[in-house]
Amino acid sequence: MLLTQSFLLRETSNKALTSINNANLTPFLMAFLTNRDKIPVNAAVAAAQCLYVLSDDNDPVINAIKKNQEYISCLLGIVNSTTSNEIGDGDGMKVDEPIDDERMTMLKVLACGMFSLFCILRLSHVI
Repeated sequence: MLLTQSFLLRETSNKALTSINNANLTPFLMAFLTNRDKIPVNAAVAAAQCLYVLSDDNDPVINAIKKNQEYISCLLGIVNSTTSNEIGDGDGMKVDEPIDDERMTMLKVLACGMFSLFCILRLSHVI
C-alpha cells in the first residue's frame, strides 16, 4: 500500500514529490533493509520497492543513500549475499525453515537497480 501510494504521489506532481522528500522516508525504509535478518522478507522487499521508486530520478533520496556508508554497505551486502541467511531468514523463523528464493532474488535485483540508478545519475551529470 505504501509503495503504491508513494509511486502514485511521486508521479502526480512536483509538489507531492517535495512532500515525500520532506517526510525523510529514506532512514525509515533503509532500517527495514539493515534489519532484514530480523523481519519478514516480504517487509524488506516492500521497503526496497519503495526505495527504488523514490530514488528514480530523485536527487534528494539518491544523495541521502549515497552519502551514508551504512546504507551503501547494506545494499552491497544484499547484492553480494550468496545464502538466504545473509539476506534474511524469511520472517524471523528458524534458520532451517524454507526460504522464498523468489523474494530474496527480488530483493537482490532491487538493490542492484538502486545502484544502477546511482550510476546513471552520476553519468548524466558528466555528459
